[in-house]
Amino acid sequence: MLMETEYIKMKCKRCGYEEWAEEEIADELATYNRKTKKYEILLECPKCHGVMIWHNKEKKVEQWESGFDPEDLPF
Repeated sequence: MLMETEYIKMKCKRCGYEEWAEEEIADELATYNRKTKKYEILLECPKCHGVMIWHNKEKKVEQWESGFDPEDLPF
């Protein structure tokens, strides 16, 4: 089964560490900013525990072959 995952580039505001995060997970953690009246994706930096923001609105899509088949589930 061919799976597709979308990633977004996150960058720490404190130390500059960059990391690709799954868009689906990041969307669940989005918060509403009352000042700008927009949703922002904020994650915690794994290095310095600062705030990571969505950097340059970059996205990438990866396709990979999954060994998992939903039909194999017992229910």
